[in-house]
Amino acid sequence: YLLYLGGGTVNIEEGCVIRDNKRYPSDKDSSDISGKYSVVCGAILIDGGTLNMKGGIITGCRAVEGGAIRVAKGTFNMTGGEITGNLSWSGSGIRAYADAVLNISGDSKVYGNFEGTTNAATTPDNIRANTGTSLNIDGEFTGKIGFKFNTAANNVLNAKIGTIADGLTLESVDSVVCDKDTTLFAYVSGTDLILTKKLTLTAETDKGMYKKSADKGTENDGKVYGVVRVN
Repeated sequence: YLLYLGGGTVNIEEGCVIRDNKRYPSDKDSSDISGKYSVVCGAILIDGGTLNMKGGIITGCRAVEGGAIRVAKGTFNMTGGEITGNLSWSGSGIRAYADAVLNISGDSKVYGNFEGTTNAATTPDNIRANTGTSLNIDGEFTGKIGFKFNTAANNVLNAKIGTIADGLTLESVDSVVCDKDTTLFAYVSGTDLILTKKLTLTAETDKGMYKKSADKGTENDGKVYGVVRVN
């Protein structure tokens, strides 16, 4: 990896480009990571301390685990920048463990990272976390992240995946999407981020969770519908 952080603070600023860092046990390189990329973390390993990403991009990095960033313990604050186009078997954008704290805000984007062995991989694998990882939307968030837990029970309807600062909202249903089941997205309930189904407005209700608000026209009339939560 390019950087090992065991304590202290490191800042990644706007204009910084970290790319094509690949962890493999020999001098062989290939678009296929199978049998070659056998070690963790393509670019940055956080094993304590704090990494602040304020801008820039991390892309083209590869490893079996933690394609771009691996947070074993410590804090990763992301207020801007992009982590995209990275590849691994587990946590291609960010691989986070139980002692990891992820604070996301601003126009941060962790998307377009995939799980698989080749550049043709199509399974989303942006942020992968263990039970106990802290995911916090702790400031105004206008970006986009994909997120899933290693434990299947945490990737289901009504599961709590993180927290959000009091009074904040998410810009759209695509702000925080579940990579394990992309029909699920996070909505705000108090200060919790809870997984729910994406809205379907072709019917009066979406599995009892939402209904169309009044005075917004009728179905198929080309008008935009509002929705209100009913449970």
